[in-house]
Amino acid sequence: MVITTAHTHTQFQGREAHRKPDEVYTILERLAPGVRKLELFARPNNIRPGWVSLGIALQGVELHDPVMKVRYEEHLNKEHLNKEASGGGKEEGKKK
Repeated sequence: MVITTAHTHTQFQGREAHRKPDEVYTILERLAPGVRKLELFARPNNIRPGWVSLGIALQGVELHDPVMKVRYEEHLNKEHLNKEASGGGKEEGKKK
């Protein structure tokens, strides 16, 4: 299920155009209880428990869901091992 809030700023006066109304989150949480929800173009003010938030305005990586945290760490470890196996990014053909 994908729900967009592109036009909600006309219904909720007094809010910045880029900011979703808090009521939208409550509605979505009721429509899809117990499942992960994805917030695209997230900002620090709309980080919520139980949501995956992605956005260029966010700093770093914060994972609170234990399952997602393990998967993310496994992915990073796999990438690291692949880099080491392929030469670790060392310059090849360098004269000694």
